[in-house]
Amino acid sequence: MIAFSAFFSPAVLYSPLLNAELQFGDWRASAAGCYLTGWRDLARPVTVEYVYDGDTARLADGRKVRLLGINTPELERDGRRVQPYAEVARRSALNHLASGEEWYLLVGRERRDRYGRWLGYLLNREGVALGSMLIAEGSAFWVAQGEDISHVSCFQEQESIARAERRGVWSSTYWQPLRAGELDRGTLGFRLVAGQVTKVEKTKSATYVELDDHLVLRISGRINAPVGGWPALMGRDLEVRGWVIWRKLTGKQTQKGFRSYMINLSSGHQFKVVH
Repeated sequence: MIAFSAFFSPAVLYSPLLNAELQFGDWRASAAGCYLTGWRDLARPVTVEYVYDGDTARLADGRKVRLLGINTPELERDGRRVQPYAEVARRSALNHLASGEEWYLLVGRERRDRYGRWLGYLLNREGVALGSMLIAEGSAFWVAQGEDISHVSCFQEQESIARAERRGVWSSTYWQPLRAGELDRGTLGFRLVAGQVTKVEKTKSATYVELDDHLVLRISGRINAPVGGWPALMGRDLEVRGWVIWRKLTGKQTQKGFRSYMINLSSGHQFKVVH
């Protein structure tokens, strides 16, 4: 079991038992993936007992761990079809974890998600994150979750290489960015979406940006506006990554121009201007 819980931020880890901020290094790229310097005093050895899919595993002590920094294609569940490369991602994670290497868990700043799963990075003895290995192979996508974003630059670099070389998911037409106007009930879940900004509306708690008059991005008030403010995005083409959800609207909401399809953005890293 982990002797103490370490909270992760872009600059420091915090140990509540030591009541101190512990300085560590940063994420760096290597041939094997992204490794974290200064991690040894902050992570603890674990044994992985079962691999659910490419980004979720169960430890021998019973804890369920969701890997930070990545998302892998979903296996068949809740009536949804298996996504392309889902089984490939699961087998790849299983092969790495069953390779005989020692693995260590570094718990994230947000210790658990709403499902009760522990959030963290699984690191090998060199400090290389399993998630970055899967990204480099084309078995996973990088994601930014909440306040755990220090990995983003390195994970993005790994994905850019895999994408350019059409490894794994990047060789599948399914995983190419989908136009916002083409979203339907069969395209829910994690997706890369591209579209033109057709409307921008700001409220006290969030900013709402519409793509192709079909999808709305709910942008957290914690995210800094781009140069020129959010209205400067009007007419621009964006590429967005996140979880597409569908909302059943009332007649009144439809009349007011609400959109059923939405992606919640909690990090500015989730979108980029492409044109």
